[in-house]
Amino acid sequence: MIQNNQHKYLAKSLCCESVTPNHYQQSEPINVSRTLGQSKNWIGCGYINKKGIEIDHIDVAFPFYSLVYVIQGEGHYCDENGKRYPLTKGSLFQRRPDKPHTTIIDPNSEWKEYYLDCNQELYQHLCSLSLIDSTIPVYNDKYSQASIDNIEQLMMLLRTTSEETLIDGYLLYLSILRALFSEQDKPIENDAIIELSCRDFEQKYAHRFDIRAYCASKGWGYERFRKTFKKKMGVSPREYLIRKRMDEACKMLRSTSMQISEISQQLGYASQYEFSNQFKKTFHVFPKHYRNGK
Repeated sequence: MIQNNQHKYLAKSLCCESVTPNHYQQSEPINVSRTLGQSKNWIGCGYINKKGIEIDHIDVAFPFYSLVYVIQGEGHYCDENGKRYPLTKGSLFQRRPDKPHTTIIDPNSEWKEYYLDCNQELYQHLCSLSLIDSTIPVYNDKYSQASIDNIEQLMMLLRTTSEETLIDGYLLYLSILRALFSEQDKPIENDAIIELSCRDFEQKYAHRFDIRAYCASKGWGYERFRKTFKKKMGVSPREYLIRKRMDEACKMLRSTSMQISEISQQLGYASQYEFSNQFKKTFHVFPKHYRNGK
């Protein structure tokens, strides 16, 4: 059965400063969604012309997922940490469930967008499959007419297909997501990014830090970064940092008279016991025996 989208608009009505598509008087919005079989999951897509709109959403946390593809216009996106991202033609940005964000539009830029959305449970499932990377709020994608054509096709399918053939719409939905995000794999494969992370790790290895948070601060997806780093360097980022600490530990043990407890503290370990176990795991000998040449 074709849904009338009330499950989305009712949810959106809970969002402060939110405007539903029907309030955009400049042109008729297109919006369609379908519940998937007997499940509670749903998918949707649509198009909105926001010409003349300036304040789109202010500090809004959507209760469902929406991926917005900008095909015309200028503006900016501000994430839950206050980080600001420019938006322009070809930008791809995520309205992630329960993540407050703000989108501001240049009212003179004749903003137009397509979007894909789904319920939170399905979103979490797609994240677990690494189809969606929830750590990157904004991408600067290339404008793709093929993606637009596919979204238009999806709209038609969701409007007209029967329950028996709705699976075709779901598969197309997944393929569009994959196509839009796949272009984002290319920048992370750039050697310059791996070189930058290695330089940063040279400065940070003696301090414990969250690699996921580090990636987020750079606007990189953690899983993509981890896989690309391992492909390039032969080890994961975590293993690379451990190796750096262990190499430095070897130098300190052989060239200084520092106590092992001091070395462990200087390398960011919580205790001498933790440091010694890591050293033994790496070199198959305890630090004390390594220092004594045994």
